[in-house]
Amino acid sequence: MRRFCPVLAVFLFLSSGLFACRNTYESARPYKVYPQEQTFFSAVINESETSEHLVTLHEDKYPISVKLYKDGRFSYTLRKLGDGWGKWKYSATDGYIDLYAERSIFVMQMQLRAVDPANPSALALEFSDRFGPKYLSMTTK
Repeated sequence: MRRFCPVLAVFLFLSSGLFACRNTYESARPYKVYPQEQTFFSAVINESETSEHLVTLHEDKYPISVKLYKDGRFSYTLRKLGDGWGKWKYSATDGYIDLYAERSIFVMQMQLRAVDPANPSALALEFSDRFGPKYLSMTTK
């Protein structure tokens, strides 16, 4: 019996560690996504930073603003974290835009997806933060 107790204790300790490593942030999208060709997204891609009319993708509740540029860069503004720059690329296999930026304390990896195949302005920004997955419906400004 004495040998059994330490073995049981080690087993319980290790198995609890495995359960702690599970992904606890699982949630379903609140909308359907539609893979698109790269040209679908052209309405929200700015020619350059100096363009007369800049298209900004924005969401008020999080809040975040994103501007995509034709050269593969994007700028963003987050309320508490400020402004920054990153790179974007179109994912031909999945039909969305992948955005990537590095900050001093974390890496931002987001996807811009079409939520209405008939409306290029109906887009959603998807990412995970420390609280779990975020699904933001973006509006254009």
